[in-house]
Amino acid sequence: FLHSCACEDGFSGSDCTKELNKSGDDTNLIVFILIPVLSLFILCILIIAIVFLRMAKKKRATRGTYSPSRQEMFGSRVEMNHVMKPPPEERLI
Repeated sequence: FLHSCACEDGFSGSDCTKELNKSGDDTNLIVFILIPVLSLFILCILIIAIVFLRMAKKKRATRGTYSPSRQEMFGSRVEMNHVMKPPPEERLI
C-alpha cells in the first residue's frame, strides 16, 4: 500500500493523477506583492499629507493679515483720530 511516485511538474498525489493549479499560485503571488505595495503607497501619501498640513499650519501662524506680535512691534494701523471725533464746540448765547 505504501508506495510513492516521483511526479512530474504540474502533477501530485499518490499515483500522480492530481493536476496542480498553477494559476492559483500566480494569484496568490500577485496578492502577496500587491497588498504590501499598496499599503506602502497609502502610508507614503498619509505621511506627505501630514507634513504638508503641519507646514501650512506653521505658515498660517506667522503670516496673514492679523499678527498680534507684529502689531505690538510696529503699532496698530488704525488711527484713533478718525475713530474718536472731538466733541462739538460749545456756543455761548
